Amino acid sequence: MCVVGERWDSCGHVHMAGVCGAGMAGLAFLLTRQGWRVSGCDAVPDNALRRWLERSGVPVAHGHDPAHLEGVDRLVVTSALDRAEPEVAAALARGVPVLRRGEVLAALVSQRRGVAVCGTHGKTTTACFTARLFQEMGDDPGWCIGGATRRLGGLAGGGAGLLVVEADESDGTLALYCPALTVLTNIDSDHMEHFQDERALSACFRKALSQTREGLAVCRDDARAWSVAEGVDAPVLGYGFSEGAELRACEVEAGADSVAFSVLYRGIALGRVKLGVSGRHNVLNALGAAAAALLAGHAPERVFGALGEACRELPGRRFECIASAGGISFVADYAHHPAELKAAVAMALDRKPARLVAVFQPHRYTRTKLLGAAFPAAFAGADEVLLLPVYAASERPLEGGDVCDLYRHFVAAPGGGWHGRVKLARSVAECWQYLRQSLRAGDLALIAG
Repeated sequence: MCVVGERWDSCGHVHMAGVCGAGMAGLAFLLTRQGWRVSGCDAVPDNALRRWLERSGVPVAHGHDPAHLEGVDRLVVTSALDRAEPEVAAALARGVPVLRRGEVLAALVSQRRGVAVCGTHGKTTTACFTARLFQEMGDDPGWCIGGATRRLGGLAGGGAGLLVVEADESDGTLALYCPALTVLTNIDSDHMEHFQDERALSACFRKALSQTREGLAVCRDDARAWSVAEGVDAPVLGYGFSEGAELRACEVEAGADSVAFSVLYRGIALGRVKLGVSGRHNVLNALGAAAAALLAGHAPERVFGALGEACRELPGRRFECIASAGGISFVADYAHHPAELKAAVAMALDRKPARLVAVFQPHRYTRTKLLGAAFPAAFAGADEVLLLPVYAASERPLEGGDVCDLYRHFVAAPGGGWHGRVKLARSVAECWQYLRQSLRAGDLALIAG
């Protein structure tokens, strides 16, 4: 079996603990549209996602309490919620099935014609581009993605067409998916808090690819992703910049707010496409979406005629311009892996600021320890880097994974170029005070992590 438990097209009462995260909130919305009675709870204070859920018919209680389980048929939890937590422990004691978000989403995708967008980097943006592309071509897609754009219309949608989802590998539930189509953006070292080693990480991706029913879109430029796809029975469409890609972008022209490129599909020139977002990596994200549409059976002319309009916005916190004052620009980006940070810094430099000042909050002690030495090079081109304390994401402090350890990697980086240009802040408030005093007209502040 590639999915967990019984089918999710019957109805009952589902309670979702930790429902105010983007992924859980989107799943809650989908389940309500399938006829389930959904309730939720979360320890976080009132926020926009809580209000959106309540407008969508999902009542949300504050905090966790076994009393929430009254009349509940299934409990869905985030991977961060410990099984010893009283609400979870009570469900297990009563025989109420306890499922992770990824298990439920895998079941929903596998029971209909679904598109699973996976990969270490770019899956949120590629999934948004994919859902928007199907919309632009007149389809009625459903979707569940950990980010959203204004044109897409929210974290989740209950359309009757293909179901496009962001399939997360971080807790291993990616291996449960049996989608019609899979898009694999890349595979990079990450989430070693869950996987025993690099081989286990690759095996998780390979499992999902081997269970794909109709076709695979795989970035041909990523050697590891391409090797994992080799030998899989489903048809594989390689996309990228490399000459070996069947779907290829060439003659790329990247600007501060857009990027244009020519398309070659199986050796046939299909003209130029201009995206309303910048960054060479977003060309790959757009090609991943286009490859999914081609595998779904859409004609190339329709796909590339609609692609530019479909890729006009990035999801929230993907190089999001959040403020501009006194000639200073502030951009927020979720990037927390060296490869993602390198892309964000490149996009910032495309805007040619007088100075680029990066503020970075590392995400997880395990990632900071594993990849610490790779972070300094990711910020190449920044004039100054301010480091904040690690965001734990439920992890305990780990020797070698503290922000002070990361600071030492910068100081010890080859060439010694970071001396005087990297600083430690004890808190967000202290960092903000420093920025208020030091930023000046023409600067761009990149807030990352």
